[in-house]
Amino acid sequence: MKKIRAPQMLLVLILALPLFLPFSVHALSQDKPERHHTFMLGRFLDFLNFIADLDLTDDQKTTLKDLFTDTHDNVKPLIEQMKNLRDEMDEAILAEKIDAAKATDLNEQMIAVKSNISDIVLNAKLEGAQVLTPEQRAMILEKKKEHRERMEEWRDRFKGWRDFFSKLFFN
Repeated sequence: MKKIRAPQMLLVLILALPLFLPFSVHALSQDKPERHHTFMLGRFLDFLNFIADLDLTDDQKTTLKDLFTDTHDNVKPLIEQMKNLRDEMDEAILAEKIDAAKATDLNEQMIAVKSNISDIVLNAKLEGAQVLTPEQRAMILEKKKEHRERMEEWRDRFKGWRDFFSKLFFN
């Protein structure tokens, strides 16, 4: 693996500052599109607005809240278990002497935990979907489609930069 050298980093910084600074100042001076937030708080507010748009009944809110809490309580220990397995996997793979047998065993354990988490989440989604009306489910589908389209636009916009930096550092 090729190491990043100081002259390469200095060159990137020297080129990046005059190129990005004017665009950053211009972007910050522009009005933001509605519901476009750069911080997680803004995204959380968007989510709350979306939930309000669903117009959930009190029964739906209670049922979904209980479902969310139960799912969280069931998944949390599995996530901790997965973190521990990842740490063990790092130790097995990055040790002075690589332990392939242990890595294989840990990988099988990780697959089982992921499968268990996936089953719990699927069951929660199915239960949650049954609580919603067909109109509410359709609204969620539309929002997910819009989100997917925005993400694809974002990926396309930054693909060139990803390729540029990949060639700079790894060639």
